[in-house]
Amino acid sequence: MESIKKKQEQVKGMPKIYSNVTSTTLNTSVSERDRGTKGSLNSSRASRTRTLIQLGGLLDKAGLTAAFDIALGDDLQRDDYTFDPAATLLGALLEFNSQLHNKDCDLNQKRLWRFKGKKALME
Repeated sequence: MESIKKKQEQVKGMPKIYSNVTSTTLNTSVSERDRGTKGSLNSSRASRTRTLIQLGGLLDKAGLTAAFDIALGDDLQRDDYTFDPAATLLGALLEFNSQLHNKDCDLNQKRLWRFKGKKALME
């Protein structure tokens, strides 16, 4: 904090245009340093957002958006006409998740899904 005060005092003698830039730079570097965990929180939030967007892409590539009459660009939370298709898709995914965790879903089935998925991703 002491070094910042010294730099701010040095800035006072500078012409107006430089003092604004330098004091802004000082404030930015202090706030970035003080942020600490907030920066990592934003990073994990960005990572989560990226993953969710990629999952949406996978749903579209699998043809599920078309199968459930969901057009790209629809707002699934605000548009009344997309609520039913979104609820139906979610219900299907919940059922799939339930079956996936069933003991009858064997390793060979998952290998087959992986093979088909890799093939589709290469197309």
